[in-house]
Amino acid sequence: MKNYFPISLKSPLLLLVCAALLMACHHEEKEKPVVWADLNLILDTDEAIDSVMVRDISQSRELHKVAFQDTIRIPFNDSINDLYHIWFLKEGKIVSSKLPESQVWLNGKQVIIKGQIDQKLKIDTVIGSDLFYKAREHNTAYISLIKEKAAPQVIDSFLLREIDTFIDSPFSLAIMDNYFFRNQEDRDALQKLLHLASKQKEQIKNHSFLGSYERIEKRLGITRLDIDSYPFYDLENKVVTTAFDKDKKYLLDLWFVNCPPCVKEHKLMAQKQEQLEQNNIEVIGISRDDDHKIWKEYLTKNNYTWENLRVIDTSKTLIADYDVAIFPTYILVEDGGRIVKTFSSFAENQKYLGLE
Repeated sequence: MKNYFPISLKSPLLLLVCAALLMACHHEEKEKPVVWADLNLILDTDEAIDSVMVRDISQSRELHKVAFQDTIRIPFNDSINDLYHIWFLKEGKIVSSKLPESQVWLNGKQVIIKGQIDQKLKIDTVIGSDLFYKAREHNTAYISLIKEKAAPQVIDSFLLREIDTFIDSPFSLAIMDNYFFRNQEDRDALQKLLHLASKQKEQIKNHSFLGSYERIEKRLGITRLDIDSYPFYDLENKVVTTAFDKDKKYLLDLWFVNCPPCVKEHKLMAQKQEQLEQNNIEVIGISRDDDHKIWKEYLTKNNYTWENLRVIDTSKTLIADYDVAIFPTYILVEDGGRIVKTFSSFAENQKYLGLE
């Protein structure tokens, strides 16, 4: 026969058992791990927002739209290493998402973004992504150099160092864009950039949105200008073609009337016409202007008598094929069309030719 010993509710043994059970339950609850997704948004706002949309810059790998709540966990399709948009929506319309605040550079795993939404995303803390802070530091330093009007060589050296630092990140492509647009007419500078870019991984080189590598290769791949393959309008608004003499050098001036730097440098070019002719260099002005009357009046009024042509608005123009985005642009050619050098100012051209 078994003996049973009833335990009083006031029994010390019962109290010890209950305390142990309570402590075990509390310990188990405390140790329960937090499950984080690839990207986690912990946001505070008083604004009426019903959903959040996150996508990579090219929208080729990530596109997520989820209901808004204080903590949002988003599983990604790919590794986090790119520029991302974070947009907030109400009734299908984007609200409280202004550029550049809606764009963030991120890398890492289980990235956590903490902040508020007050007409725009205000980020307090990013955990698990050093790229976010490094990109900010770079942009601050670059803007500071621009504001301080640092020497072009100083800025270019800074950009090249930064490209090398971020060579394994798509962020390097954004820095390359700044360098490219500063030096797109300087083939020597672009060769330096191409040398650095060749060290990038193929996945970064072939980024579907940031196409710096392809742009550099295209520009450096153009070594000749076959000007006779392009039709132009002359001063009488007639369609004409022109050609290069193999025994002469030519300075192509790509410009348009409403370009203040172009207009300013034409005055200097006019003063140097005799020196250019003495050095067997002929100037050909190529304008992208659409209004023939304004273009002709400007040239006639200022007595700019070098050969002047105006591009015909077709899908194939010299300016488009050469991918010119900055005006004025000067292209020095010889040997019937071989590109010697390009310049973004007539002063650079003067210095190169020794006409100062």
